[in-house]
Amino acid sequence: MCEGKVGIVKNSEIKESFEEVVCLEVEYHARRVVIKTMEGESREVLGFRRIFCDFVKHVTRIELD
Repeated sequence: MCEGKVGIVKNSEIKESFEEVVCLEVEYHARRVVIKTMEGESREVLGFRRIFCDFVKHVTRIELD
């Protein structure tokens, strides 16, 4: 962890919930979020406002900057 700016989230912790993911932005005050999935896909989300549920289900790591 680097001053609370990097968060690792297990799939079970997200529980396919959009609300839980949005809360991370508030907690970490993230300006830039990089989402990594089990398939190795990375996606940068500016503002972290819109994430499709079918994508969130496969998230294994969230990096907050």
